Order: sequence, then C-alpha cells, then structure tokens
Amino acid sequence: MVASALKPGPDGSLILRVYEATGQPAKAVRISLQPGFASVSEANLMEDSIRRVGLEGNVLAFDLGAHEIKTFRLELGQAGRDH
Repeated sequence: MVASALKPGPDGSLILRVYEATGQPAKAVRISLQPGFASVSEANLMEDSIRRVGLEGNVLAFDLGAHEIKTFRLELGQAGRDH
C-alpha cells in the first residue's frame, strides 16, 4: 500500500489517498492516526464523502483490492482544531 496524498481538504478536513501498487489485494491495512479526529469517511476522487468509516481507537482499518485507489476524508474534532 502506498500513501499518495495527505493534503488539506474542504471545510478544514484532511484528505488521505492510498493505493495498492503490487497487484495483490491488501487485507487488513491499518493506519494509526493521531488523536483528535472526529470522523473518517471514504470519499470519491472529488473528495466528497461517500460513507462513514469506523475507527478502532485511532486506527483506520480497511482492505484494498489489487491496484485499488481509496480516498479518505478525515474530519478533525474540536480538540484537533485547537492544536
């Protein structure tokens, strides 16, 4: 799995884009996030939220298919905005 973008998104969010580069599915990918995110949504390439993704503590967990691209929109909670 390759992280190809981490950038500011709309309304103070962060956009994280990842893709699978080896041609093999990547099961149970886990990305540890800093505390302070209120929610995470899977997004389309225009960075519009599609569906909410649950966090396990501060860990974002998901599967990637072969050569699949996923975009996530990370929304900061109030505590994250204060830093």
